[in-house]
Amino acid sequence: MDSAAEAAQEEAYHAAAANHETVGAAASPQATARGFRIRKPFVIGGTALAVLVAGGVAAYMYLYQTPERIMGAMFERLEDVEAFEYAGEVKGEYRTEPTEPAEGAVNPIPASPVQEGDFSFRSEGTIDVGDEDEPKFQGLLAIAFGTEGLDITGEAEARSIGDTSYFKLNEVPTFGIIPLEEFKNQWFEVDPESVKRETGVDITEESQEWLDRDTQQQISEAFRESDPLILEKKGSEEVEGTATHRIGYRVDEGKFRTFVAELYRIVEDGEMNDDQRQELDDALEEVEFKPGDLWVGKSDYLPRKITGGFSGKDGTGSTTLTIELSFKNYNRDAPDITAPEGAKPASELSSLLGGGTGAGEGEDADRDGLTDAEESLYKTDPGRADTDGDGHTDGDEVENGYDPLGPGRLRPGTQPAI
Repeated sequence: MDSAAEAAQEEAYHAAAANHETVGAAASPQATARGFRIRKPFVIGGTALAVLVAGGVAAYMYLYQTPERIMGAMFERLEDVEAFEYAGEVKGEYRTEPTEPAEGAVNPIPASPVQEGDFSFRSEGTIDVGDEDEPKFQGLLAIAFGTEGLDITGEAEARSIGDTSYFKLNEVPTFGIIPLEEFKNQWFEVDPESVKRETGVDITEESQEWLDRDTQQQISEAFRESDPLILEKKGSEEVEGTATHRIGYRVDEGKFRTFVAELYRIVEDGEMNDDQRQELDDALEEVEFKPGDLWVGKSDYLPRKITGGFSGKDGTGSTTLTIELSFKNYNRDAPDITAPEGAKPASELSSLLGGGTGAGEGEDADRDGLTDAEESLYKTDPGRADTDGDGHTDGDEVENGYDPLGPGRLRPGTQPAI
């Protein structure tokens, strides 16, 4: 091949190569676009599906956690609770209406003025019902009562193991008629066998075993079926480091009446009669339930805290109560309960009080409303119904706050006149 032909062939080769690159360059975006169009629907669809699934799961979980479902789960979990710690306080205010002397009465008891005051009960402790044959309890109770010119405070501890109970006073109110200081800071034991031997009373037969597990389940079921609460979810909060659902509640009085009637049937093993139902209706007419809140653990569905209250009013006066309870250390985390060391028999308590525990302690020889033991405490005459001769029996005067030994009122912390 001559040089001219070789030059022509090389030129044709370069032209073909240049044309191939141009076609490739033009084809590449199209191919890339075509490839993107194939993948893009899957990417968008997959993302949308993931969002819908996640949103559906979140919506389902949100809808599932209705206050009714949370309460239902709580009751189911409570059936497995054998021990727990509690702490609570009840605060109240009261007002009594003035009373007028009875018309036509001989030596009528003077009218009483309006009285106002406040009080509180604070308690904390542990309950363990893991062994139904030997339930255990330990707790502390502190009381405070205040009104014009009078303040009373006291604190006591109590324990029980099976049928045996123990108690101790840590702080005692000052009553001139009862020497409570004599047994302060001393544990006393109340043993059923000793009580029966000394008094003839069998306290084990008279106690109602309404805390057995079967009864608890019946009460829980009755509460769920009667559904006496109107619930509202209020969000989430922490209670002592535990994440909880906060649920507001109000009492539906009609359904609450149904629950109380069912509770009576369970505990008393019988239906309310017409008179009892009327008494219940009358009592509920005088009570106004306050809205409250309940905090339930998110992980274990156990109650952590509850608040509430009510007010009541009748012809004698009015009372308002607020209640707050908290719970923690369920089951294995609850402390063990043991009998206190150095406990004395309760029979020694009666000797400190200057009385006896014999069967005749409840006798009322002069039928004045005070037992013979009470006559000894008030220094009244057990053989004379009206010791001071003012026309009122000793029992009536004490019941109404008057001194049975002379004129004037009988108030806690003061001795009757001698």
